Amino acid sequence: MGVYDIERYPSLLLEKAFISEAIRAGKIVLGICLGAQLIASVLGAKITRNKHREIGWHKVLRSKALDQTILNNVFPHQIDAFYWIATPLKSRKKRYRLHQVKPEKTRDF
Repeated sequence: MGVYDIERYPSLLLEKAFISEAIRAGKIVLGICLGAQLIASVLGAKITRNKHREIGWHKVLRSKALDQTILNNVFPHQIDAFYWIATPLKSRKKRYRLHQVKPEKTRDF
């Protein structure tokens, strides 16, 4: 399931409306996987399907942007994560990068 599957999963429209209302109300919104896609879509990001899925174990480094936020003590500085990515996000709006995969270019979490 992806953010672009609205015809197959019409409830995604309700999810996007809920997220939009939360953002307008000034709430902190955290999305993981499909949640991140939905948030990015609500904020106007371009979401596309990768030609090939990115699957595997990677070292993921915490972003320094978190150091000055309430999430500072929530996320570790590095994790070994298994991830499966088929839909990269290209956000144009302000957001905080939580973690970044190295040595890949940029993969936001």
